Parts: sequence; structure tokens; C-alpha cells
Amino acid sequence: MARVLHISEFTKGGIETHLNEVLKYQANHHDVYLVAAQQNSNLDSLGISPDRLHLYPYKRSPQYFLKAMQCIHKKIKEVNPDIVHVHGTFAGFFLRTLFLLKRKRPIVIYCSHGWAFLMDTQSWKKKVFARIEKLL
Repeated sequence: MARVLHISEFTKGGIETHLNEVLKYQANHHDVYLVAAQQNSNLDSLGISPDRLHLYPYKRSPQYFLKAMQCIHKKIKEVNPDIVHVHGTFAGFFLRTLFLLKRKRPIVIYCSHGWAFLMDTQSWKKKVFARIEKLL
């Protein structure tokens, strides 16, 4: 049985639907946890036990990035996962920044959920985010 830690910036919308399907399946076979931002995460509809869920204070602003990374780092140390499944661009950025200089780290699975490709913005911004997604 593997210990799996999911990390998501937000959990509303398509990510929530995806997470609920994955969490339900994985919980039958593995030890599963979820870390997500308090803002735009719906506690009542997430399919995970409250003792397996950790919400951190966050808004999509650079002043919150360091605090988010500290909370994620703390949970990684506490859970000591075999696999970290990251959902979305910002969560991917936070985790990759934390693991940048670490030699020993769990397996990382990154799911972009297509945000960079679907956002309604200028084409040059889409290209920049698409490259970031590819890098992550």
C-alpha cells in the first residue's frame, strides 16, 4: 500500500470532480491525503476524510506563495508520501520549487488540468504558461 499525497491550489470545478474520482478509487488501495488552499476549496463536497485533508491559507498573490510552500513542505514531512500527485500550475510550481535541491524525494505525478491552454487571455500569455506547464 502506497502513501499518496495530492496537492492542489484550488479544488472547485473540474479539479474537484477529478479529485473526487481519483481519491475514491485510491482510498480503496492506498493511504491517501490531500493538501489544498482554503480559498476556492469546498470541504463539503470533497470525497476525503477530514483527518486526511489539510487546507492552508492562500490567495493567488505572490505574498501568499511562501506561506503556501511552507504548509505544503510541512505536510510532506508529516505524511512522508511515496507518491505526490500535483494538480495545477501553481501547486506544481510550489512543489517543484521545494524539491529543486532535494536529492531524496517521492515520485511526482503532475497533472496540469489544461488551465494554461483554456484561459481567456492574450495568446502570448497562453504560450508562456504552456511552456511553464511543459517544464513542470
